[in-house]
Amino acid sequence: MRFDLLQKKAGENEELKNEFSESLKSFSIDYKTCINEIELIKTLKCLNTAENRLSNKGFYISLANKIGVEDNYFGANLVADWYRRNLLIYANFQAQIKKGSKNVLILVGAGHSAMIYDLIKNDKNFNLIEVDEILQKF
Repeated sequence: MRFDLLQKKAGENEELKNEFSESLKSFSIDYKTCINEIELIKTLKCLNTAENRLSNKGFYISLANKIGVEDNYFGANLVADWYRRNLLIYANFQAQIKKGSKNVLILVGAGHSAMIYDLIKNDKNFNLIEVDEILQKF
């Protein structure tokens, strides 16, 4: 994904430029807070909170989607590609599950986990267990 081009497009509008900059700054602080956790379990819990999932999806829906409307919907096309990429990841996951499988662990980057979470929550074939629920045993 060409965030550099998205940022350039956002820079063509002063309001969007500032919103983009503030959003990236906030996201960066939150992400670094999670990554700087000493224990891997705490990092995983931090990256997979409902708040972080919402923030991740929110960037695409609330901000990126509206960038470049006047220029062939650059942002909306980027967001559509992001959705498509996550749907392809999910399709690969679905295709690999064998009938009768009881437990499956999916590891994806924080940028994808928000969407994969929603896809699993909406798929009647699966019962999603939160990362926090699994890691509380450790």
